Amino acid sequence: MLFRQVAKSWRADAAIIILHDIPVWFVKLPFEYQKAIANSILPKYLAQQSKVTSLLRYRASGQLDVAFIDSYMGAYSNEEIRRANLVDYMPIPIAKSLVLCLDGLGKIRNWIRECL
Repeated sequence: MLFRQVAKSWRADAAIIILHDIPVWFVKLPFEYQKAIANSILPKYLAQQSKVTSLLRYRASGQLDVAFIDSYMGAYSNEEIRRANLVDYMPIPIAKSLVLCLDGLGKIRNWIRECL
């Protein structure tokens, strides 16, 4: 059996882990590593996780809402929080449909790359 076929036990808490806990871990690094690692990697990580496509997945699973944003996205910039709030306005069924479309486009892209 492949592990990727087993449901992830942390899936229900994925948004908290990815959008909150991991940025907190960067800040908790020993001081001598913060400048070299956290200050260079953390902004890139936050920017990647706050892309609309990433946030859509959390909205589609019902994990992203105003209470979540207010409670767990304190490390993000005002622009990134505004983006999360805009995604939150989207009804969950529409977010699910968009995620399915994005996944389908990704599969098509991968198929084209394999053919070339």
